[in-house]
Amino acid sequence: MRTLRGGVVNNLNKFALPSGIEIRKMMLPMISRSRSARCFLLLLVLLLGGCRPADRIERATFAMTLPAGWVEDRNDGLYDPNGFVMFENKDSCLFIVVVAKKSKTMSVDLLVEKQRQAYLKKMTNVKAGAFIQWSRYQGKGLRLVGNVGGKVLYDNRIFGFEHGDRVCAIVEAATPGDFTRYAADYDLIRKTFVLK
Repeated sequence: MRTLRGGVVNNLNKFALPSGIEIRKMMLPMISRSRSARCFLLLLVLLLGGCRPADRIERATFAMTLPAGWVEDRNDGLYDPNGFVMFENKDSCLFIVVVAKKSKTMSVDLLVEKQRQAYLKKMTNVKAGAFIQWSRYQGKGLRLVGNVGGKVLYDNRIFGFEHGDRVCAIVEAATPGDFTRYAADYDLIRKTFVLK
Protein backbone atom coordinates (compact mmCIF):
# COMPACT_ATOMS: atom_id res chain seq x y z
CA MET A 1 0.00 0.00 0.00
CA ARG A 2 1.10 3.52 -0.65
CA THR A 3 -0.21 6.82 0.65
CA LEU A 4 -1.18 9.44 -1.89
CA ARG A 5 -1.40 13.18 -1.36
CA GLY A 6 -4.02 14.10 1.20
CA GLY A 7 -3.56 10.89 3.21
CA VAL A 8 -5.71 8.70 0.90
CA VAL A 9 -4.47 5.13 0.80
CA ASN A 10 -4.11 3.54 -2.64
CA ASN A 11 -4.59 -0.20 -2.41
CA LEU A 12 -5.44 -0.70 -6.09
CA ASN A 13 -1.84 -0.76 -7.38
CA LYS A 14 -2.24 -4.27 -8.72
CA PHE A 15 -5.06 -2.98 -10.97
CA ALA A 16 -3.31 0.22 -12.11
CA LEU A 17 -2.81 0.80 -15.82
CA PRO A 18 0.77 1.06 -17.04
CA SER A 19 2.15 4.55 -17.54
CA GLY A 20 3.01 5.97 -20.97
CA ILE A 21 6.69 5.27 -20.33
CA GLU A 22 5.96 1.65 -19.46
CA ILE A 23 3.85 1.21 -22.60
CA ARG A 24 6.64 2.64 -24.75
CA LYS A 25 9.16 0.27 -23.13
CA MET A 26 6.90 -2.70 -23.90
CA MET A 27 6.12 -1.66 -27.50
CA LEU A 28 9.56 -0.37 -28.55
CA PRO A 29 11.15 -3.78 -29.21
CA MET A 30 8.18 -4.88 -31.31
CA ILE A 31 8.01 -1.62 -33.29
CA SER A 32 11.75 -1.40 -33.94
CA ARG A 33 11.83 -4.95 -35.36
CA SER A 34 8.84 -4.71 -37.63
CA ARG A 35 8.42 -2.20 -40.43
CA SER A 36 4.77 -3.14 -40.86
CA ALA A 37 4.18 -2.50 -37.14
CA ARG A 38 5.72 0.98 -37.53
CA CYS A 39 3.51 1.69 -40.54
CA PHE A 40 0.44 0.41 -38.70
CA LEU A 41 1.25 2.55 -35.66
CA LEU A 42 1.71 5.66 -37.81
CA LEU A 43 -1.59 5.02 -39.59
CA LEU A 44 -3.32 4.45 -36.26
CA VAL A 45 -1.95 7.71 -34.86
CA LEU A 46 -3.10 9.62 -37.94
CA LEU A 47 -6.57 8.09 -37.86
CA LEU A 48 -7.03 8.62 -34.13
CA GLY A 49 -5.71 12.15 -34.43
CA GLY A 50 -8.27 12.99 -37.10
CA CYS A 51 -5.49 13.70 -39.60
CA ARG A 52 -4.90 12.40 -43.02
CA PRO A 53 -1.67 12.64 -44.96
CA ALA A 54 -1.27 15.17 -47.76
CA ASP A 55 -2.50 14.12 -51.22
CA ARG A 56 -0.37 14.19 -54.35
CA ILE A 57 -2.26 15.81 -57.24
CA GLU A 58 -1.07 14.74 -60.72
CA ARG A 59 -2.73 16.35 -63.72
CA ALA A 60 -1.79 16.59 -67.38
CA THR A 61 -0.85 20.27 -66.90
CA PHE A 62 0.43 20.49 -63.32
CA ALA A 63 1.35 18.54 -60.20
CA MET A 64 1.42 19.48 -56.52
CA THR A 65 0.90 18.19 -53.02
CA LEU A 66 -2.41 19.18 -51.45
CA PRO A 67 -2.11 19.71 -47.68
CA ALA A 68 -4.17 17.56 -45.33
CA GLY A 69 -7.60 19.04 -44.76
CA TRP A 70 -7.81 20.75 -48.17
CA VAL A 71 -10.34 19.67 -50.82
CA GLU A 72 -10.81 20.22 -54.53
CA ASP A 73 -13.94 22.18 -55.45
CA ARG A 74 -15.40 20.33 -58.44
CA ASN A 75 -18.74 22.16 -58.26
CA ASP A 76 -17.57 25.45 -59.75
CA GLY A 77 -19.06 26.10 -63.20
CA LEU A 78 -15.59 26.85 -64.62
CA TYR A 79 -14.05 23.64 -63.24
CA ASP A 80 -11.65 21.87 -65.57
CA PRO A 81 -9.23 19.38 -63.91
CA ASN A 82 -6.41 20.49 -66.21
CA GLY A 83 -7.32 24.14 -66.78
CA PHE A 84 -9.22 25.69 -63.84
CA VAL A 85 -9.04 24.13 -60.38
CA MET A 86 -9.85 25.54 -56.95
CA PHE A 87 -8.62 23.99 -53.73
CA GLU A 88 -9.82 25.16 -50.31
CA ASN A 89 -9.65 24.29 -46.65
CA LYS A 90 -12.29 24.49 -43.92
CA ASP A 91 -11.43 28.11 -43.15
CA SER A 92 -10.92 31.00 -45.59
CA CYS A 93 -7.93 29.59 -47.54
CA LEU A 94 -8.18 29.25 -51.29
CA PHE A 95 -5.67 28.14 -53.93
CA ILE A 96 -6.57 28.44 -57.62
CA VAL A 97 -4.68 27.11 -60.64
CA VAL A 98 -5.49 28.37 -64.13
CA VAL A 99 -3.55 26.81 -67.02
CA ALA A 100 -3.93 27.57 -70.74
CA LYS A 101 -2.01 27.19 -73.97
CA LYS A 102 0.10 30.25 -74.71
CA SER A 103 -1.08 32.22 -77.77
CA LYS A 104 -1.46 35.77 -79.06
CA THR A 105 -4.79 35.98 -77.24
CA MET A 106 -3.73 34.13 -74.07
CA SER A 107 -0.89 35.63 -72.07
CA VAL A 108 0.33 36.10 -68.51
CA ASP A 109 -0.85 39.72 -68.59
CA LEU A 110 -4.34 38.66 -69.66
CA LEU A 111 -4.64 35.96 -66.96
CA VAL A 112 -3.45 38.27 -64.17
CA GLU A 113 -5.69 41.10 -65.36
CA LYS A 114 -8.79 38.87 -65.47
CA GLN A 115 -8.13 37.70 -61.90
CA ARG A 116 -7.45 41.30 -60.77
CA GLN A 117 -10.75 42.51 -62.24
CA ALA A 118 -12.70 39.65 -60.67
CA TYR A 119 -11.35 40.40 -57.19
CA LEU A 120 -11.68 44.18 -57.50
CA LYS A 121 -15.43 43.71 -58.13
CA LYS A 122 -15.75 42.00 -54.74
CA MET A 123 -13.42 44.24 -52.69
CA THR A 124 -13.38 47.73 -51.19
CA ASN A 125 -10.58 49.81 -49.65
CA VAL A 126 -8.04 47.89 -51.73
CA LYS A 127 -4.30 48.29 -51.32
CA ALA A 128 -2.16 46.82 -54.09
CA GLY A 129 1.42 45.68 -54.38
CA ALA A 130 3.53 43.79 -56.90
CA PHE A 131 5.97 40.86 -56.81
CA ILE A 132 7.91 38.91 -59.44
CA GLN A 133 8.50 35.44 -57.97
CA TRP A 134 6.24 32.67 -56.71
CA SER A 135 7.80 29.32 -55.80
CA ARG A 136 10.54 28.65 -58.37
CA TYR A 137 8.85 30.68 -61.10
CA GLN A 138 9.53 34.24 -62.29
CA GLY A 139 6.59 36.22 -63.63
CA LYS A 140 4.08 38.91 -62.80
CA GLY A 141 2.51 39.07 -59.36
CA LEU A 142 -0.14 41.31 -57.86
CA ARG A 143 -1.23 41.44 -54.24
CA LEU A 144 -4.62 42.90 -53.37
CA VAL A 145 -5.60 43.42 -49.74
CA GLY A 146 -9.04 44.81 -48.97
CA ASN A 147 -12.46 44.23 -47.51
CA VAL A 148 -14.84 41.67 -48.96
CA GLY A 149 -18.49 42.41 -48.35
CA GLY A 150 -17.38 45.63 -46.69
CA LYS A 151 -16.40 43.75 -43.53
CA VAL A 152 -13.87 40.93 -43.87
CA LEU A 153 -10.25 41.80 -44.61
CA TYR A 154 -8.98 39.51 -47.38
CA ASP A 155 -5.52 39.05 -48.91
CA ASN A 156 -5.32 37.92 -52.57
CA ARG A 157 -2.04 37.03 -54.22
CA ILE A 158 -2.29 36.63 -57.99
CA PHE A 159 0.72 35.40 -59.93
CA GLY A 160 1.11 34.67 -63.64
CA PHE A 161 3.99 32.98 -65.45
CA GLU A 162 4.77 30.97 -68.54
CA HIS A 163 6.56 27.68 -68.95
CA GLY A 164 7.09 26.03 -72.31
CA ASP A 165 3.92 26.49 -74.35
CA ARG A 166 1.68 27.10 -71.32
CA VAL A 167 0.65 30.14 -69.31
CA CYS A 168 -0.44 29.77 -65.72
CA ALA A 169 -2.14 31.94 -63.12
CA ILE A 170 -1.95 31.07 -59.44
CA VAL A 171 -4.21 32.65 -56.82
CA GLU A 172 -3.61 32.34 -53.10
CA ALA A 173 -6.35 33.96 -51.02
CA ALA A 174 -7.27 34.02 -47.34
CA THR A 175 -7.86 36.31 -44.41
CA PRO A 176 -4.55 37.60 -43.01
CA GLY A 177 -5.01 35.47 -39.89
CA ASP A 178 -5.54 32.32 -41.93
CA PHE A 179 -2.48 33.09 -44.08
CA THR A 180 -0.49 33.06 -40.85
CA ARG A 181 -2.24 29.99 -39.40
CA TYR A 182 -1.85 27.98 -42.62
CA ALA A 183 1.57 29.29 -43.68
CA ALA A 184 2.98 25.73 -43.67
CA ASP A 185 0.18 24.59 -46.02
CA TYR A 186 0.92 27.34 -48.52
CA ASP A 187 4.65 26.60 -48.23
CA LEU A 188 3.98 22.93 -49.05
CA ILE A 189 1.98 23.91 -52.12
CA ARG A 190 4.69 26.34 -53.31
CA LYS A 191 7.49 23.82 -52.78
CA THR A 192 5.73 21.00 -54.63
CA PHE A 193 3.91 22.83 -57.45
CA VAL A 194 5.19 22.02 -60.96
CA LEU A 195 3.73 23.30 -64.21
CA LYS A 196 4.18 20.58 -66.82
